[in-house]
Amino acid sequence: MAETRHDLYLRISQDLSDEESRDLRVYIKSKRLLPARGLERMDPQEIFVKLEQKGKLKKGDLSLLVDLMTKINREDFAEEAKQVDDQGRKDLPGDSEHTSGSSDKESPVPPAKRRRVSQRSVDKYFFFIKKRVSTGWKDLADCLGLGWEDVKNISGRNPDDQSRCRDMLEVWQGQEGNAATLEVLMEALSEAGLQKVVDGLKKKYPGISAFGRK
Repeated sequence: MAETRHDLYLRISQDLSDEESRDLRVYIKSKRLLPARGLERMDPQEIFVKLEQKGKLKKGDLSLLVDLMTKINREDFAEEAKQVDDQGRKDLPGDSEHTSGSSDKESPVPPAKRRRVSQRSVDKYFFFIKKRVSTGWKDLADCLGLGWEDVKNISGRNPDDQSRCRDMLEVWQGQEGNAATLEVLMEALSEAGLQKVVDGLKKKYPGISAFGRK
């Protein structure tokens, strides 16, 4: 039976030395792939799962994992990641030499339209969030992966915390594009100690309750 990506995550986590795990966390932090908060307490497996949840590691694309293993001089795992990556691409539904580059044609919604829909679906919650996060916007920014320069610029160009929070959310959305999903935002709110805001969102917008539990 072919090894799955999650099998590989586990083996890497069990095999890396403390020094290699530390180098992995340092690199991830330097590239702002994950929020610094809580990163030191994560083992490699937890880091890879979190990267999946953030949309950084995608099904059928382990190029980031290959890069991470190369950066910490574990070429053996980089090679294994390439093999699992190749297998994952083959297992993707409809994957063939004829489907490459054709998915956008076959989709009933053009790519640009899909991006606009995705962004609008997150945009509509920004007003609710900014009213309730207010002074906690910097913690939320950290959990969303924004850097210090972003925070400093946002703080300097806005007169109050509510407008800073709204600006910060828009900066995050602009940086992440299609990866700026409601699921990621709700998870970041929880990580920032703002679970009450998440609960408020679910109460005001009942349709997202089931989605938020995933």
